[in-house]
Amino acid sequence: NTISDNANGTDSLSRFFRARPRLSLFHYQCSRQSTSKEIAAVFDQATKRQDRVDPLKHLCAVFMDEAGLPEEEKESLKVLHYLLEGHMSAKANVGFVAISNHVLDAAKSNRCIMLLRQEPDDDEMENIATGVLLDIRDDGRAATNDVNLDGEIVTAKSFVAGLCAGYSALLQQSSFNTWFGLRDFIFFLKALRTNSRTESARIHTSWKAVIYAI
Repeated sequence: NTISDNANGTDSLSRFFRARPRLSLFHYQCSRQSTSKEIAAVFDQATKRQDRVDPLKHLCAVFMDEAGLPEEEKESLKVLHYLLEGHMSAKANVGFVAISNHVLDAAKSNRCIMLLRQEPDDDEMENIATGVLLDIRDDGRAATNDVNLDGEIVTAKSFVAGLCAGYSALLQQSSFNTWFGLRDFIFFLKALRTNSRTESARIHTSWKAVIYAI
């Protein structure tokens, strides 16, 4: 979501994204009942859109969530073989990204670049939280210096570190470590940001906003 929110071509707030084409994502949420027709239809929408725009200024991509859910017996994802490889002129000239909690079979993995995401360490967690919660300038530094938490002023760095430590401590409890993941933490940060305000390089928030985000 962060990329799709910022990749707006010349309209992007970030200098990095302004120098690159606008990106349009076509989402498909996989389920156990997914069918090859549904998946092909999303690719067809993305391809038709790509055909109508200048590829130097505007790119389209299919984003597939939970790609490991469809039942193998239905072969719902087999259509990807043709769409990604170009067999029988079926290749879709659009980008493709799929996320999955399980490694896909060799037939699909061999047609893509596969990245395995390890559990983030403390530094990565704080970088993620800083990027989501704080304004980031073009030079990569945070534009927010400190946080007003119900009248108590703390540095932005210590506030972010505290949130990350709390999340990590939660996962250490056996009753929660299979319930929550990094995506939940990111959405928590987004909710907290939405219910806070930034003024003069300072975030003004409250414990009520933190609890609401949780």
